[in-house]
Amino acid sequence: MATTDALTGLGNRALFQNMLEQPLTRNSRIDVIAIDIDFLKQTNNMAGHDAGDVLIVAVAERLTAAAGPDANIARVGGDEFVILLTGAARERLSAVRQMIALSSGVPLRNSGHNLTISICAGHSSSENKGVALARIFKQADLALYRAKAAGRGCWRSYDSSMADEAEARSRLLSEARVGLAGNQFLLHYQRVVQLDDTLVGYEALLRWQHPRLGLLAPGDFPDVLRESTLLPQLQAHVLKSALEQLARLRSDGRDLTMVINFVGSQLQGTAAAVAILDELARHRVPPHALVVEVTESVVMSGLGGALIEALECLRDAGVNVALDDFGTGHASLIQLRDVPANIVKIDRSFIGRLSESAGNQQVVRATIDLAHSMGKQVVAEGVENDAQRQLLTRLGCDLAQGWLFGQPQPFPLTRRAAA
Repeated sequence: MATTDALTGLGNRALFQNMLEQPLTRNSRIDVIAIDIDFLKQTNNMAGHDAGDVLIVAVAERLTAAAGPDANIARVGGDEFVILLTGAARERLSAVRQMIALSSGVPLRNSGHNLTISICAGHSSSENKGVALARIFKQADLALYRAKAAGRGCWRSYDSSMADEAEARSRLLSEARVGLAGNQFLLHYQRVVQLDDTLVGYEALLRWQHPRLGLLAPGDFPDVLRESTLLPQLQAHVLKSALEQLARLRSDGRDLTMVINFVGSQLQGTAAAVAILDELARHRVPPHALVVEVTESVVMSGLGGALIEALECLRDAGVNVALDDFGTGHASLIQLRDVPANIVKIDRSFIGRLSESAGNQQVVRATIDLAHSMGKQVVAEGVENDAQRQLLTRLGCDLAQGWLFGQPQPFPLTRRAAA
């Protein structure tokens, strides 16, 4: 019982740790597969932990069947498994890989909920009998990280470049901790305007003034934004800094708004919403002056869960909620109706070719009409020229942002940007 996972009947973390400590036999050749279940947290939020358990058991059964009776399989975390293949069991490697590929997207019905099986895996092997099992597992774990970064349902096998990437990632995370303490993270602000260039507010955009690499945008340090020990500190820093700036901007009587980007992990339940409302009160900023922005993909993965609970609480308190990157994910019309957002932002990928593509114009027109029919405001992102602005005006778009109206920059803004 001490070495068995009660839910799946497989080995548990204690058993796996014991295996790591055992020396490989003289003739051992080994494959290690590190496995992660995609969307388990979302499943727990949407359908409950019982449904999450059903998903875990379904994956465990598939792994057991594919790996065969001679494999060593352990569940080492909530959504994590490890498979060790030695001797004749190594011949099952291709079967495990095929199972993971074929399982991606397989539906699973449970108590009225549609669940989805999706698995990421990282693989490493050794033909060298002198290599420690712990080292092979670490390599498989690095490959799993690469698989998860590539998307869902992916398989990656270890190569030496992954170790170099891991070292660079570790260094960047260490530098980020120093940078956060040293005020290297700052905000640039992009104007949000009516289509006649009347200013209505700003969007706060995170930047890192890195001492070695220069000014970095979030796309340059995604690993920092995924680090669970750094992200809450960064989010708190952004919220505090942006609201301080907004309070200063509104001090002369202008009813300006501030758009702040949030990730799903920072909007879990009413407690998270109350913390944001408390921060508004602390800065004496009215709720309607804040726009909480989340991406379409984040919202759609959290429908029915703690994320929606937080957004509904904020909306009911008067905070505006914006759905970013609309059109790039998999939102259905029914889901859009149920999202507690009063602003829809059309992704720049549709705006960039607006004046050249009749298809893009049809998509943008349909999005604007649909959003308006649901009482939602529409913002066009990435407006860069007057032809796009004129077309958006004719299509009935409400607001816009983009380089036509000013590039993101820190305060104090230039005369052109602040006009």
